[in-house]
Amino acid sequence: MSRRRIAVMAGVALLAASCTSSGQVETEAVDSIASTQTTAPAVDTTRPSSTPAPTLPATDGPRDDLPTTESETGGDDRAAATSLDDPLFPALGSPDIDVLSYDVVLDATDALDGGQLVGAVTVSAEVPDGVGQLALDALDLEIDAVTDVATNAELAFTHDGTELLVDLPAGRPSMVSVSVDYTVTPDAANRSAASLPSGWFREAESTFVLNEPDGARSWMPANDHPSDKATWSFSVTAPLDTVAVANGELIAIDRASNTWSWGLDEPMATYLVQLIIGDYEIVDGTYTSVDGRDIPLTHVVPASQTDRFEAEFAHLPGQFRQFEEWFGPYPLSGYGLAIVDMIPNVAMETQGRSMFDVSNFESPGLGRLEELLTAHELAHQWFGNAVGPASWNEIWLNEGFATYAQWLWLDLIGEIDLQRTAENALAQRQDGAVATGAPGTEELFGFEVYDGGGVVVHALRGFLGDEAFFVLLQRWIVEHNGTAQDTEALIDLTIAIGQEFGTAPAGSGSDPATVEDDVRALFDSWLYTAPPPAAFPS
Repeated sequence: MSRRRIAVMAGVALLAASCTSSGQVETEAVDSIASTQTTAPAVDTTRPSSTPAPTLPATDGPRDDLPTTESETGGDDRAAATSLDDPLFPALGSPDIDVLSYDVVLDATDALDGGQLVGAVTVSAEVPDGVGQLALDALDLEIDAVTDVATNAELAFTHDGTELLVDLPAGRPSMVSVSVDYTVTPDAANRSAASLPSGWFREAESTFVLNEPDGARSWMPANDHPSDKATWSFSVTAPLDTVAVANGELIAIDRASNTWSWGLDEPMATYLVQLIIGDYEIVDGTYTSVDGRDIPLTHVVPASQTDRFEAEFAHLPGQFRQFEEWFGPYPLSGYGLAIVDMIPNVAMETQGRSMFDVSNFESPGLGRLEELLTAHELAHQWFGNAVGPASWNEIWLNEGFATYAQWLWLDLIGEIDLQRTAENALAQRQDGAVATGAPGTEELFGFEVYDGGGVVVHALRGFLGDEAFFVLLQRWIVEHNGTAQDTEALIDLTIAIGQEFGTAPAGSGSDPATVEDDVRALFDSWLYTAPPPAAFPS
């Protein structure tokens, strides 16, 4: 995510320091690239039938330190835990729920005028035996009722303004479905724990959500943590003569009520939800992936301005083809560009359709630097969306790899010299700032994570060599698509590939013990140490 103006402008400064002398490259050339300076090897992209998601160490298995509840519905089952012990956002999530699906029904007819949302969210989830409650994050929502979908019975609940605890019936199955009726007057100015606005935003003639990192809970009840992915459906009633857009495929439009229904059948974390309402137009297209799939492209632009953005639409297949060569087949079911009235110089990798502000695509906007934004957010569909972070302190797995993909692309089209860009970023990392792999909430969207993450990835490439490096990137997606992972999983895969290719430094060859020691030393010095080494491995 290009989350803040400061993050984008830091990238601009690095680009300025790293540009080649060749000047601008014609846009038309991007779509006709037949070969690249960096060729990735072919990788078996058959996804394993099942790849388990990791658990956070602090919440691995039942927790014996929690009190039991004597509710009339839950017997003597214990209370649900209300924290996943995320190092940066300890209030978020519960280890006692694995959400399978969200069905979001919103009446947003007053949304453009600052009025209330009226919502009903059906949460279907696995809850462990012996747990008598369902715990959901629900910040400042007015909870009207909670219903057991199976029996249509109302369920008792408590809500302290932050956490919704629903008493579950005795003898319940492991999979439960509850419907939560609520109202809220959302306000993204309520700053998140990352000291940034997050949640539901209003502009002059549109409204939208930016949930990263903890904004979803401010307008809907959810297990608002990146480790818990689910499938989604949305039914949004919007003001007349507006369009309501959400993730996934457009299923139906009820013109009488102006209700728009969307569905997403692949796993998605709450922070990646897209919801946009305003005077927009939907533009459809198709991209044929390297694996033969026709990927639907669903773009969103201001009404009656489609022609204005044709260059952006035509530009996208070239990026797609190149990214698939580097990172493997596109890992999701659809994509698109949502170019809307939001926040200048902010972009967001909402799953399957990235969001950009209109001002980034018009003169005197960023001009050629729109390449940076479109490349960064497209890369996130592999790094962050297909494979997400198991906790928020692992965000470098999103932003470091997306930043490096952006560098690869800008180097390819002649806008920067990648090696010089990486060296400039490394030089700026010598100030002893926070380690890339240990950010605080204030650094979550800062230079240490974005460009510092790119530095770590470039060091990893130098360590492995090009062939093994691109195999690593592709296998990371193939083996973990649809899950949330941590750095330890990446270290394990790097060790395996280092042993397979015998590419570890200092002549260690593929000796398993030596390769593992070298890989762990690399991550310790480049990811977890501040400052990192002063020169890249080669």
